[in-house]
Amino acid sequence: MNPNVRCELLGDDVAYADVADKLIDCDFIFLCADTMRARLVVNAIVNQHFVPAVQVGSKILPGKEGGKLEQFYSVVRHMRPGCGCLMCNGLISGYRLAIEEKSDEDWRAQNYGTESPNPSVIAERHRLQPCNPRLPDGLRGHRRQPSHGGLLHV
Repeated sequence: MNPNVRCELLGDDVAYADVADKLIDCDFIFLCADTMRARLVVNAIVNQHFVPAVQVGSKILPGKEGGKLEQFYSVVRHMRPGCGCLMCNGLISGYRLAIEEKSDEDWRAQNYGTESPNPSVIAERHRLQPCNPRLPDGLRGHRRQPSHGGLLHV
């Protein structure tokens, strides 16, 4: 390893302003996260602040009968401004992003109309223009505890 390279592990949610600010000032980002929120924030940092990144992940699928491994795969996605946009490539789900943002109490409070066959209100939480991935208002600077309770390693 190059002794001039400094690598810092951030075990926190990138939606927190102080964590996102650290990413803005770095030279390269390794994104290893399971949340749509992490993908959204890092994707915006890559495109707004010209910080190249790579998203790495793996998935293990057990067999239907249990005990047997059906599939295992890994992925490495290179991201830089104008190339590898996670939003443009359909790798950020607005539905899953909305689920991550809501607590169980929020879901119960907003459950009106869902019992009818044709609910009259449909909420759209996030809408981003393709190839211009900007953070939605209020996402960066997020302060409350993430509902998933896990660590995010970047």
